[in-house]
Parts: sequence; C-alpha cells; structure tokens
Amino acid sequence: MNRIHFVQQCVDREIEKLHNSELKKLAYIHTYGVFQLAALLAQMRHIDIELASICALLHDISQYSENAARKEHANKSSNYAKKLLSESSFFTDEEIQQICHCISVHSNKQNHNDGALCELLKDADVFQRFLYDPSTPLERNHQLRVVSILKELKLNKGE
Repeated sequence: MNRIHFVQQCVDREIEKLHNSELKKLAYIHTYGVFQLAALLAQMRHIDIELASICALLHDISQYSENAARKEHANKSSNYAKKLLSESSFFTDEEIQQICHCISVHSNKQNHNDGALCELLKDADVFQRFLYDPSTPLERNHQLRVVSILKELKLNKGE
C-alpha cells in the first residue's frame, strides 16, 4: 500500500467520527487543502513530497481524534502520528522523528528556523486558511508568510 494512501485512510476514519457535519466539512477542507499546498510547496522547494504530504495530513489529527484544545493540538497530533506511524511499519525511525517534530512545531509560526520541512508545513497551514477566506484578518506573522508564499509562487511561474 502507498504510504500516503495509508495515512489518508487513517485521517479520513478520524474525520468521519466527527458528529457535527460543519466541523467534518471544515476538517476535510483544511486537511486536504494543507495536504495539496504542502505537495505544491515541496515540489517548488525540492523537499520530499511524500514526507511533506504526510506531515500535512497528520498536523491537526488530534483535533479530530480527541477534540484537543487549540494550544495543545500540535503536541497531541505529534504523539498520535508517532503511534500511528510506528505501528504501521511503513516508516523508518528517522522519518517518524522528522514528521513528528514538524507536526509538534507547526503552530509556532513566529519561528522561521525549524528546518525546511517544518517551515513548509507552517506555510501550507497558514496559506490554506488564507485561501479558504482571504477576508479574515491574519496575525502579522501569518501575513508575512502569505506574502512570502505569494512572491514565491510568482517567481516560480515559469519553472
């Protein structure tokens, strides 16, 4: 089985457990939006697309699986990912560590020094929220990320 498809199935199972149809819809939109943007940014930045995609799929999983509070969800999602990926036997310990680290720091958008894969996840997360509703005001550090991504997309239009 394809590793991305395996993770998608696991994430979909958790989202499907949500009873509120509006929350379920938003969970799918956000998760798969971040997933698609992560793949795009990974391609542009020459970062492993598969790892970026898996980080994106799992980055908010604890909000769906255990209704984790916003301020706790990054660490709880990282813990969920570690358990899931370790039990699957599809991933090396190094890959699991890398994925879980990125998930654990993805809420700290102020820090821009967490490594290329982590910054990609932060960017995809912020950009998806922007694209979902561009009229919603963004925090300053989120605005800076959106502007940077828009410039990056413009610069890569011919590649």
